[in-house]
Amino acid sequence: METHLVYSGFYYNHYDDQLISFIINGMKKYDIKSLMLSIIFMNYKGKITKEEMKKFGKGIHSRKVSVNDDLESFFEDLRLGQNPKGSALTYFLPYKKEEKRKLVVREKIDPTYEKILDDLKMMRPELRYPKMKPPEEEFLEGWCQRRTFLIVE
Repeated sequence: METHLVYSGFYYNHYDDQLISFIINGMKKYDIKSLMLSIIFMNYKGKITKEEMKKFGKGIHSRKVSVNDDLESFFEDLRLGQNPKGSALTYFLPYKKEEKRKLVVREKIDPTYEKILDDLKMMRPELRYPKMKPPEEEFLEGWCQRRTFLIVE
């Protein structure tokens, strides 16, 4: 079984060398020969119109894969013992209102996957855009970058 580390923070997103150095030191300490690392970084891009939001659903936008679809295939690959795709640039379209957010919650969801989504706070746009217009008039767009690679000591 291979060790896999998922980092979903902001600081090391721009300092890969420092993160990898830190991880290699830990690998030496615990005698780990190789480790798969996934770095996930999410951010809100800004407000979009309802028409722009519909382009994502129709596959007209440049980013055709959603964060949810990418992470589901990522975890499925890991579960099956396959190497996940090396990188992905994806989108997410969060809801602002609580009743809308409840619509996207699934009944049967992997607890690990749910914890990562919660940690990323991808469904909390009201914290960044508190004076937003009602959701019928304006929506939010976010993007996510995931990079996965092998580190060998």
